[in-house]
Amino acid sequence: MKAASRHPRRRPLAKSSNGNGTNHHAPAPRRFEELPDMCSPEEAREFLRLGKNGIYELLKTGALPCKRFGRLIRIPKTALME
Repeated sequence: MKAASRHPRRRPLAKSSNGNGTNHHAPAPRRFEELPDMCSPEEAREFLRLGKNGIYELLKTGALPCKRFGRLIRIPKTALME
């Protein structure tokens, strides 16, 4: 008899560090003084408590000023306080 097999494309969910099996832990927002002078979109997203789509929408519309260096996006620290 063949043992029950898992679907080959599905991976088991990783356990979180808090032990309850949920992976919905948002990183703690950093203090303004701890941010670098030019932030990555990920750092700005954590500080502003926005989702990935939200931060890129602000960048696309120009509501959040940024500097582009090729494909690299950097957001001035001062722009996060406006």
